[in-house]
Amino acid sequence: MLKKPFEQTIRQLCEDVLSEPTPEALPEKIIDHVQMTFPVQWSTLWLTEQKGTSSEKRLRLAAAGGVAKKLLTAEKGGPAIYDFNEGLTGEIAQLAQPRNITNYQEFKKHKHAKKYDNVLYEGSKAEDECRCVLGVPLLLKSIGEANSSENQPWRVIGVLKLENIEKSNHHPAEFFTTQDVEIVEAYAAVIAVALEKAQMRADSMRI
Repeated sequence: MLKKPFEQTIRQLCEDVLSEPTPEALPEKIIDHVQMTFPVQWSTLWLTEQKGTSSEKRLRLAAAGGVAKKLLTAEKGGPAIYDFNEGLTGEIAQLAQPRNITNYQEFKKHKHAKKYDNVLYEGSKAEDECRCVLGVPLLLKSIGEANSSENQPWRVIGVLKLENIEKSNHHPAEFFTTQDVEIVEAYAAVIAVALEKAQMRADSMRI
């Protein structure tokens, strides 16, 4: 699936994201790299945030590529939002597990909020546009007794979604394969570390 060898792809990703001096610019830089790296129609990067003053969490769209850029203004001019366990994106975050959907029939087995279908598909049916989707959680090891347990050793800081892979001689399947999932999970692990470091830099700058 990768346009370049895996080692070269990860090396370039590290160089690009870890060298970004402005934390706010990192999500867009990540999505730009995703769109250049993977032959997909569109991709989205969702970041975890607290829901108001409660302990509940939600996901806010931080960056998007392809037609998914429409979602950056879907919420009254602001980026799209999903609660944890709301829709497929929220399901991935809540369960902290990847989801690889190879056809529209599989969508019916998962949550689908359909909040932004009219924005993304502009009246056309989602089943005509959603050929396949791969979503992986961005995970970091929980630190401290308050955040870590045997049941939840990881914390979810976001979700990366790739949609509609482009068929080619190098990738004859019209959907994401098991190997694709492993590649994107490794790719997402680098992104998670980069985002955490960027957040630490941003916090330091505010202090």
